[in-house]
Amino acid sequence: MFGKSVFQVEDNETIIEKALRWANRQLNFCFLNGNHIPYNRGSFPIVLAVGNTLPSEINSKNTLASLFGNRNWKFGFLSYDTFSGKNDWFSKGHFFNPHTILHFGHAKVEIESELEPEVIWQQIQEENIESFKSPKLKTKYNIEKNKYVETIKKLQQHLQRGDIYQINYCLQFAASNTEIDPIALYLKLNTESPMPFSGLMKMENRFVICASPERYL
Repeated sequence: MFGKSVFQVEDNETIIEKALRWANRQLNFCFLNGNHIPYNRGSFPIVLAVGNTLPSEINSKNTLASLFGNRNWKFGFLSYDTFSGKNDWFSKGHFFNPHTILHFGHAKVEIESELEPEVIWQQIQEENIESFKSPKLKTKYNIEKNKYVETIKKLQQHLQRGDIYQINYCLQFAASNTEIDPIALYLKLNTESPMPFSGLMKMENRFVICASPERYL
């Protein structure tokens, strides 16, 4: 059974980072951040779900159907290749049942938990975030500037002719043999380019960072 408590905050950014550091001590967490940006029917909520239950790996449609056979909270993701058989090196889908859910509002945080919300809040407050620094990465891109500009011009011509009405043209920036702090990297990306549907997820010892910089363009 979930209990609820509401706590007042003065600095949302600091408390979010502290909450993420606290959540990183758990087996799984999922952070969904709408950045309070108006989007269609309103901004997406800012929610952090945390759980220690073993995750449910998605391998087939039958697994997916059985996973949602009850009405309990579940947080996770499905990849583009969930049912295609491609990209076996990473999870095609992953869901977990949270024991704690934090809802971040303006100047307040609501903690909904099977544990004691007041104890969780105290643990979050005690997290030290000063020792963590944003990572410095040397990235490589997969296309030269002149080729990129040429492609953009061709896409503009398609748009002007009406062949297409919208396109997301993304570049790959990669860094090899690099150790990163996923939380610090996500927070840095989100600060540089806030977007209405960013997210960060931990699955045991793996992370998914969703902070698409093309929203800035």
